[in-house]
Amino acid sequence: MSAGTPNAASLAPPVWRPALAEAVGTFALVFAGTGAAVVNEVTGGTVAHVGVALAFGLVVMAAIYAVGDVSGAHLNPAVTFGFWASRRLAGRLAIPALVTGDLTALRVYVVAPLAGAAVALHAGVHGRPDGPPVSTRPAPP
Repeated sequence: MSAGTPNAASLAPPVWRPALAEAVGTFALVFAGTGAAVVNEVTGGTVAHVGVALAFGLVVMAAIYAVGDVSGAHLNPAVTFGFWASRRLAGRLAIPALVTGDLTALRVYVVAPLAGAAVALHAGVHGRPDGPPVSTRPAPP
């Protein structure tokens, strides 16, 4: 192979792009969706169920538009399993450890969304600069 000819590895898209897209999309979903639920509880129901549902739905729509071309915008390992079960996603992508032993897709469709959700949880619980985390549990008697 000559120096100017690309090999197959150099033509493959980098794995960090879809992994980052999945992590960012899942972060937005968990942070904004659960944030809306917490705000609804803390303010005595001013957001209401419709507002919380709209928050989740609009974040999913925005994530699909934002990262769908990069990673497919699964945002949830259960969605990946559903795509695989309905035969809309090849087994080599959905269940790589069982089918091919390739852990690349496992990092993209399982580890990255879980990492994004964990960061969102940490930001939501410890993100208040003015005091302790928000709790929706009633105070003990």
